[in-house]
This record gives sequence, structure tokens and C-alpha cells, in this order.
Amino acid sequence: MGGSGAAAPPEELGAFHRRYWRAWDLCDLGGTAECLDEDFAGTFAGPQGVPVLEVDRDGALAMIAASFAQARGQQAAWRRTGLLVLQRAPGEAVAAMRVDCLFAAHPDWNNAELTVESYRRGADGRWRIARVHSERLR
Repeated sequence: MGGSGAAAPPEELGAFHRRYWRAWDLCDLGGTAECLDEDFAGTFAGPQGVPVLEVDRDGALAMIAASFAQARGQQAAWRRTGLLVLQRAPGEAVAAMRVDCLFAAHPDWNNAELTVESYRRGADGRWRIARVHSERLR
């Protein structure tokens, strides 16, 4: 796949997404951690008045563990739509998507985020998430 502007992800990046999202769907913290770069950085913005959180890899994993604890046993489902992947350079890509978290038994817990993720291929050839910016929609 060539330069920036390409709309479809390389097959390896598609395989990465399937592995990463399966870990989320199974609330598998270890599998999710394997998908985050060692120098991961994330920014998470809630509704107006809620402080923006900036986290490193450890902070993100703590947030993910809390999310999994809430979701486990609650018939939670994540829906990812509008996935747009752009390759920036060899070994670098960016994706934007909407992620909805739906709770069948607790609809008042439902939430949605607009997320932009940056990916980097490591020296071992594996894709990992290097940066995330997420805006809470509801």
C-alpha cells in the first residue's frame, strides 16, 4: 500500500484490528495490553465541564481494566462504525471511528465516542496503537 490518503488498511492492519477488538469483546486485559505501544499516549475528553484526561500506557490500562470490570457479566457489546484508515507512511497509519458501548441490561450506561487512533509497526513487525484521542459523544 502506498502513501497517505489510501482508504483501505493493509491486510496486516486489518488483522491487528480483529485481534485488538476481539480482546476488547472478551474483556481480555492482557490481549489488549499487547496491542498498546510501550510509549502509548492517550487523550480522553468527556462532555463540557469534565476534565480532559491525558494518560500513558499504565494509565490507559487502568482505565481499560475499570471498563472491563464494569462490562464483565453485563451483556456489554462494542460496535465500531465509520472506520476510516489512512496510511501515513510505511509502518504508520491513522484510523478514525465511532465506538458505541451498549449494555443490554443497563441502557443508561450506554455511551459513544469518536476515536482517532495512531498505529505504528514495531521492530518485530507487529502493529500497535501508539496514540489515541477520544471524544465522548454521549
